[in-house]
Amino acid sequence: MWDGGMVKLYHAVHRSQNGKTLRVCLSVEEGKIVQAVFTGDFFAEPSESLIRLGEALKGVNLRREDLEKAVSSFLRRERVWLLGVEPKDFVEVILKAGKV
Repeated sequence: MWDGGMVKLYHAVHRSQNGKTLRVCLSVEEGKIVQAVFTGDFFAEPSESLIRLGEALKGVNLRREDLEKAVSSFLRRERVWLLGVEPKDFVEVILKAGKV
């Protein structure tokens, strides 16, 4: 459960169905993302899209539905090409980080 009023730092590792690794370092305050940094052994184009995804997730509630909507709309809007991971993998690693 997320504690309110305090920024907490979480991290997690998730392996996609394709065997690629996705990591997140996540700062959370009052159940909302403050900062998200993604790394891993997969490909994303344009290369800066992972930084922009982390920025786009600021303020998003840590609920599966909200994360799915935010991640998929960002990737579609920004026309991000992924190899080795899918949008659902980003949601899974975030939820795993906070054990939500």
